Amino acid sequence: DRKVATEPAAPEDITSNDELFLTGEHLEQYRHPTRDPETYWNEAIKRDPGDARCRTALGRRALSRGEFQTAAEHFETAVARFTTRHPNPVTSEAHYHLGLTLRWLGDTERAYSFLYKATWNYEWRSCAYYQLATMDCKRRDLEAAIEHLDSSLETDSQNNKAKTLKAIVLRLLGMEEEAREILIGLLGIDPLDHWAQWELAKLDNTTAEFLELTRNDAQTILDLAFDYCESEFFEDAIDLLEFHHANPVAPVAVPNPLERTPMTLYTLAFLKAMTGHDDTPDVLAEARSRPADHFFPSRLEEMMILQGFVEQGPDPLASYALGNFLFDRRRHADAITAWEQAGDTVIPQVHRNLGIAYWNHQHDGKKAAASYLKALKLDPSDPRLVSEFDQLSKKRNLRLETRLAFLEERKDLVLQRDDATVELAT
Repeated sequence: DRKVATEPAAPEDITSNDELFLTGEHLEQYRHPTRDPETYWNEAIKRDPGDARCRTALGRRALSRGEFQTAAEHFETAVARFTTRHPNPVTSEAHYHLGLTLRWLGDTERAYSFLYKATWNYEWRSCAYYQLATMDCKRRDLEAAIEHLDSSLETDSQNNKAKTLKAIVLRLLGMEEEAREILIGLLGIDPLDHWAQWELAKLDNTTAEFLELTRNDAQTILDLAFDYCESEFFEDAIDLLEFHHANPVAPVAVPNPLERTPMTLYTLAFLKAMTGHDDTPDVLAEARSRPADHFFPSRLEEMMILQGFVEQGPDPLASYALGNFLFDRRRHADAITAWEQAGDTVIPQVHRNLGIAYWNHQHDGKKAAASYLKALKLDPSDPRLVSEFDQLSKKRNLRLETRLAFLEERKDLVLQRDDATVELAT
């Protein structure tokens, strides 16, 4: 007999913490559109503040949002509970993620210690040794990096990142043939590994093949650049980003609207500032001059870079993109702050986004309407803004005559959208 799926009970109606944890786990695993797993885990720690599994789950979620201090507090509580009776718990998940979080917080000594502790558990051994190797590279202790990469690969021989990073370290040690052998072997198994392809292309001067494989897509390039940055191989990342900007994106039948993004220039400016390049101001100025279309950062590294530039002074484009990231991660108040830091910008999307946020999260209809009117003034030809402003007016219960006049004044735009056309007819 098939088991029929049922709706989970509300958190306060579930009696056991075990069921609260598993319900949250289910909601997270299946990305439930209307139930938040954190409400179940928060209910569990309300009853038992030391619940290790729920603390670990909440820590992972906070880490993904870039709330590093909150994440560290969750993981430290989980580690304390896991190690109450003995120092080696059955899982090192909390230790591993605490190590990652401490890295983001700049506490590298403690991060190294917790990541090393995570290697005790087989499940987390390979990734923990890989992280240790990146920290060894950061300290330029390349021999220790090789040792830890070998340990990572002993646990998981299919860890492509460990293989590629080992090849990079060997290249830096002057052992190019050994590096080439690793890369060729890896690509024989997985020919679509872009990091290995780029490293081999550099060794063999075959960058044209790399362009053909990756299409020079900005999102792929950013992934690889941040792989280098994790080990503080900043010059390698700079070379890759400059190669990206010097070459076109290969055309395809269904283009990716994110195939070019100002984020590659912001990242390049950040890396050049880190390494003392004289042309940093020029690169940053070029980044700030790019259009805002399709600027949706999705990585913690991007968040940190954008935050750094926003903190340096007015940067409307960086503030806009940072707000997009934060809003996506449900950090709504922080997103509003970021968009407001864009000031009286000419980017209409900033004001449109503020309109949505003011209504949905501050319940302020007047501020929302004012922001939408700014967006419409900057881009009066956008039918989406017309439709959304009318929806806001409907939610605010404005007079029908007022709404009708607004729509009829912009009838050419209204008729480009079914939803706005229906509202006009209604």
